[in-house]
Amino acid sequence: MTKTKRILATALLLLALAPGAALAQQMPDPRQMSGTPRPDQQVKLGTVTVRLVHGELSKVAAAGTPVHMIALRADGSAERITQPLDEQGRATFDGLAQDGSIAYYAYALLGDDRLESQIITLDKMAGVRLMLVGRKLDQQGQPIGNPVDEAVSEEDPMKQPAGEVWVAVAGRGISKDTPVELIEIPAKGSPTSPPQVVHAVDGGNQQFVARFADVAGGDGKVYLARLKVGSRYYNSKPFMMRAGSGVGRRILVIDQVVVSIHLAAEVEDASLRVQTQYTLQNFQGGPYDPGPDGLELPLPVGAVGGSLSDETGKVKLDPGKRIIWKGVLPPGQSEVIAAYGMPINDGVVNFEMAAPLGLFQSTLVISQSPGSASTAITVQVPAGAREVGPIPMPVMEGEKGRKFHVASNIQVPGGSVLRFTVSGLPQVPRMQKVWQVGAGIVVLLLVALALLLTIFDPFNRRAGAGKSAGVAATGEGGARASLARRKELTTRREQLYDELVTLERKRAAQQIDDDRYETNRQAVVSRLTLVLRELDQLDAAGSTRAS
Repeated sequence: MTKTKRILATALLLLALAPGAALAQQMPDPRQMSGTPRPDQQVKLGTVTVRLVHGELSKVAAAGTPVHMIALRADGSAERITQPLDEQGRATFDGLAQDGSIAYYAYALLGDDRLESQIITLDKMAGVRLMLVGRKLDQQGQPIGNPVDEAVSEEDPMKQPAGEVWVAVAGRGISKDTPVELIEIPAKGSPTSPPQVVHAVDGGNQQFVARFADVAGGDGKVYLARLKVGSRYYNSKPFMMRAGSGVGRRILVIDQVVVSIHLAAEVEDASLRVQTQYTLQNFQGGPYDPGPDGLELPLPVGAVGGSLSDETGKVKLDPGKRIIWKGVLPPGQSEVIAAYGMPINDGVVNFEMAAPLGLFQSTLVISQSPGSASTAITVQVPAGAREVGPIPMPVMEGEKGRKFHVASNIQVPGGSVLRFTVSGLPQVPRMQKVWQVGAGIVVLLLVALALLLTIFDPFNRRAGAGKSAGVAATGEGGARASLARRKELTTRREQLYDELVTLERKRAAQQIDDDRYETNRQAVVSRLTLVLRELDQLDAAGSTRAS
């Protein structure tokens, strides 16, 4: 692969894995960046800086303008932290939680512009920068155009009168007369005032609406609507009030974490190598505390080994059994990637994985073995599940004739099991199995003999010299095996780079439709991620041996 081609492939991979980073390089209009948190390693850990500008990066708001940071906890409580802008137009909030146990939002009133951020969760990797961007100013310093109002969606069919807050509620346990609370979020260290309580009325379309009137505005006032179902609070997004306008908010009650998976698999040696991306969605409106036992994600029956890709430090692997998310789950979407093996028995893998929380809009991508054109894959979902697409799974052709079996939008009810069978896989010949078993027995006998010689030392050799020689031999053998594996992975990486580049060129030339492009791209990226991760692991192991 030429250097230019490698650079192009790497750029395409980064675009697939981190589209936000690529978009940031295009320097969009500041208004398009308003409210979007951007992790930045130049910002101190546990810190958020908020820049407030009038439509252009150079037109910062006046020093002293207040910016509010709202902190939401898993128990439903909230508090407001207020900081003034400095001379550079920035407000700095430090000492914030880095473990996802608190979710944050930033708010400001810039004249008649009502500005708010997306949800902010911090980790132990980097601090966060964001901008809140109002209207541009004309030469006389007056705002241009209608006020910006990020608390009101143009697509919202509800039009709230000035000073009113309408809260649409739906979901499990919601009915007419459900009490909804409106609280004014107190400043940090101050007590919470008694909430306003309104009972919801039928709003049609299987939702109910609570209407609050005469809600006071002002630069220091930030509100939150919430309701309680069982022992949990479900929150709306916080909001500010401004003169001449109302606010609409929604609360969707889903009393569990919603789980989706994207599973990609291919044959490797005598097993099916599987990579599964778990997407966990928390709709509670604040951090979700699963309790001391954590949130369990089972692995399929018979899974062998395993590794995790996780930057939160909260995910633990019980090899061959389950993944456990320990600690609070931030609101919104979180991801965990697990890799493991499934043994092939007589050319067949029977995949059976419990789904205690169910599976929503999930996808399976199985790479057909190059040595078996007759591979047949079926998905046998349990009663009540919904599989969109034919059974057996359809086959899609990728680059260089590589074929993939794809099933999308798989729904599995909570408490059920996801089942499918992969058949027609390469089989280890019977005689090869016999030789493998025999070789294993010989190895065990040699180990036992070496152990006896070490214990009784009939030749009275120096223990230290023998130990040193054994370690050296083991090191040389491990290095040779590592080198061979690296060569194999490097070849596979180059092939995947080629596939990715060719796929992008086909898309640019309109030789492939969007659905097929996306399915094939996901499959290539999943396999490439696995290869790159194993290469990193070999690098780490090599560094350890060298030291």
